[in-house]
Amino acid sequence: MSLTFAKRSSPRTHWPFLLHPEILPMPIRMGKGSISTRFNAKQGSTSLFHLLPVEVVSEIFMHGTQLWQHQEPQSLPFPTIVAGVCRHWRTIAENTPGLWTFILPPLHKKYGECLVWISKWLARSRTKLMSVVLDIRIVGRINEERARRRLRRLDIRSGLIGDIREWMDNMLSPENLPHLEQFSLCSSPEGPLDRRSFLWPNYDWSCLKDFPTLKKLRLHNSISPPCIPTLTSLTTNGGFVNYEGIKILFSGAPHLACLVMHDFKFWEDQSLEHRTKFIPIPAPLSLCSIAVEMRYNGVIHDQEPGDRTETYSLFAYIAIPNLEYLEIRGILIMSSCLALCFPGPYMTPSRN
Repeated sequence: MSLTFAKRSSPRTHWPFLLHPEILPMPIRMGKGSISTRFNAKQGSTSLFHLLPVEVVSEIFMHGTQLWQHQEPQSLPFPTIVAGVCRHWRTIAENTPGLWTFILPPLHKKYGECLVWISKWLARSRTKLMSVVLDIRIVGRINEERARRRLRRLDIRSGLIGDIREWMDNMLSPENLPHLEQFSLCSSPEGPLDRRSFLWPNYDWSCLKDFPTLKKLRLHNSISPPCIPTLTSLTTNGGFVNYEGIKILFSGAPHLACLVMHDFKFWEDQSLEHRTKFIPIPAPLSLCSIAVEMRYNGVIHDQEPGDRTETYSLFAYIAIPNLEYLEIRGILIMSSCLALCFPGPYMTPSRN
C-alpha cells in the first residue's frame, strides 16, 4: 500500500497561517524593520511580536506545525521555516520539543545528509513521542540513537523485501516499540518489488496483538488481516480474504470503527453452504465506516472454468447494524447489500 500524502505544496501553503488565520490569537502584520502585532485595530495600538511571551509564540508555532503535518508533510517543514526567520525564533523553536516530533527524512538528499538531519530532529524532540515516516535505509540510525522506544507512529516504505523482513524480525515487538499507536508497511513505487509477494503468507502477524496501544494499521497485500484487540482502524491494499477470515477479524477486533480495503478480493469458499440459510457475521458494534474497492465483482470463486455458480459479495455475509458511512468502488449486486440495510438473525440470498 503506497503512502498517501496531501497534494503537493504551493508557495501559499508553505505558511499554513495564511490558510487558517483563525488559529492566531491576534492579526499579524509586517512593520518596517520588525514584525508587529495589532492588539486593537480600532485604537491602532501595536506591540512588537518579539515582546510576546515565549509560551504564546511556542503555541503559535505548534499550531503551524500541526497544520503542516496534516496538510503538506512533503513541503518544507514548518519548524525549519520558523527557525530560519531570526535568532529569537530559532531559539524558541529549538527549545520547543513538540515541533520536532514528526520525522519525515529528506530522502532526495544524500544518505549522509539524511542521517545528520535525523540526528538534529531527534535531539530537538528530546523525550517526546514521535511520528516517523521511515525509509528502510535509515533504520540503523534510529536503532543507534535508541529512539525506538519513543515511536508513536511508524511508516515503513521500501522495495527491499529482505531488509523489511530482517527489520521486522529484530524490532517489531512491544518491548522495542511500547508506545506504538499507528503502523504502516508500504512498498516503494520505485522498488523492484513484486506486489504479490510483498507480505509473505507465513509471516507471524500474531505479535501485533501484543502491542497495548496499537490502534491504526495499514498493510500492503496482506493475505489475512491480523486480529488486534485494540485496533480501531484497518487499511489494506490488494489482499484476499474469505468468510472465515472476516469472521476472525470481526471477533478479534471488537473496537474496530473504520475499515478501508483497496483492490479487495473476496475468496468465496465453495464448501460454505451459502445456498441455504446462514447466520451473517456480526460486525463489531463500533464499526461505523467502510470503504471498499472491489475487483472481480468483489468475489473470486474456487471453481472450474465454465461452472455456473451464484455470485455474492462480501456484503452478503456480514451484518453491520451501526453503519454510518459506506463507499464502494466496483461492481456490486445490490441484493447483496441487504445484510447492511436490514440485518437480521437469518438471511437467504436470492437466486438469479
